[in-house]
Amino acid sequence: MEFIFSCPETGKTFSTEAFSVMDGYKVVTENNGTKRLEATVELHNPCPFCGQLHSYSADEMICPYGSI
Repeated sequence: MEFIFSCPETGKTFSTEAFSVMDGYKVVTENNGTKRLEATVELHNPCPFCGQLHSYSADEMICPYGSI
């Protein structure tokens, strides 16, 4: 499954399936009953725009169903 990422250096978006959700993640239930993922996502390959290996907090991820 491909996820959409944004390069923090250039602001450009790209998609890749070369990533991992790191150990230590958890699902948190908010007071209103909604759930959110607390996790770190790391790329396996360098960013195609800046060449760095980025890591992202789950709340920084781009929803594939929204606009980019």
